[in-house]
Amino acid sequence: MSKPKSANISFLILTILFVLSQTALVLSANWTGETAVSETYQNEIKADTAFTSDNQIVASNISDDNSSQIKELLEEKKFRKVHEKENLLMAATAVQTMTLVEPQADNESTQETAKPESTPQVKGVVKWVNANKLNVRSEPNSDSKLVQTIGRGDKVTYYETIGEWARIITWSDKKGYVLAKYLVNSANEVQKVVTETKTPSRGTTSSAPAAAAAPQSAEGKSLAQQICDYAKTLQGVKYVWGGYSKSGLDCSGLTKYVYSHFGIYVPRSSGEYWSFGTKVERSNLQAGDIVLFDTDGGAADVSHVGIYLGGGSFIHASSSKGKVVIADLNSYRGKYMGARRVIK
Repeated sequence: MSKPKSANISFLILTILFVLSQTALVLSANWTGETAVSETYQNEIKADTAFTSDNQIVASNISDDNSSQIKELLEEKKFRKVHEKENLLMAATAVQTMTLVEPQADNESTQETAKPESTPQVKGVVKWVNANKLNVRSEPNSDSKLVQTIGRGDKVTYYETIGEWARIITWSDKKGYVLAKYLVNSANEVQKVVTETKTPSRGTTSSAPAAAAAPQSAEGKSLAQQICDYAKTLQGVKYVWGGYSKSGLDCSGLTKYVYSHFGIYVPRSSGEYWSFGTKVERSNLQAGDIVLFDTDGGAADVSHVGIYLGGGSFIHASSSKGKVVIADLNSYRGKYMGARRVIK
C-alpha cells in the first residue's frame, strides 16, 4: 500500500514545479518589456532635452539683428494670412451676392419680355364724302348720338373700318363714325349733285324715280312668290358686311343673291335702288317688291333694303340682329323711303 501513495506525491511535486517555472517565465517577460519601455521613454526625454538645449544654444548665438529680421518675417507672414482670409471672405460674399441677384435679373428680363407690345397707331388718310348728307355718329351704329352732318364733297380723315362703319375725324375736328360705303378715295370719284325734286309722301328729297308701277301679271305674281319662298330659306344666315353668299350676307347682298338665283339683275349697292326699277306706293305693295329704308339718319340716301313678303312683313339682313330675319314693316325702326318693283 506504501508504493501508490509515494507515486502520487511525486506527481504533485512535478506539477507544482511546472507551474512555478511558467510563472517565472511570465514575470521575466513582463519585467523585460517594462524595462524596454522605460528605456525608450528615457531616451525620448533625453532627445527632447538635447533638442531644447540645442535651440537654446542656437538662440543664444543669434544676434539682435537676426532676431529682428525673424520677427519681421513672422509678422509679414501673419499679415499675409490675414489678408488672404479677408480676400477669401470677400470672394465668398461676392459669389453669394451674384447667386441672389442673377435670378432677380432673370425675372426682370422675363417680365420685360412678357410685356405686350404697344399697339401701333393707325395712320389716317384723307377721303371724300359721296352722299348728299351723311350723318356722323358717336358710335358705330345708327342708334348712337348724332355728332354732325356732313355733305357731298366734304373731306374727312379716315382711320379704320369697323363692320360697315368707318372711324373718321371731320375737317372741323369732330370724331365719330359714318357708313364706309359713302366714302371715296379721291375728289374725282365724288358723283355730281343729283337734281332733286320734292316727294312729300317720303318727307325727303332725291332724284325722281321711274313712273308708278302697273299691277303685276299672273305670271309675275307666281315668280314673285317663288322669290319670296327662296328668300325665306336664307333665314339665319349671318350678317357680314359686303357678304354675298350663304356664308354671310349684307342687306343689298341678300337682295341681289335672291334675285340672281332667278336670273334677274338688281344693283349690289343699296343706294342705287332709288333710281332702279319702278316706284311703288306703300298702299300698293306686292310680294317680291324691294323696300327701301334710311337707317343712318340721312335725309336723302337709301342705306338699307329688303324684300317685301306680303302681309306687312319683309325679309332683310339685319346688322343689329347679326343675321337674316323677317321683320314687321310697320314697326321697323328704319325710316321708310319707298319701294321698287322689278317683276311685272
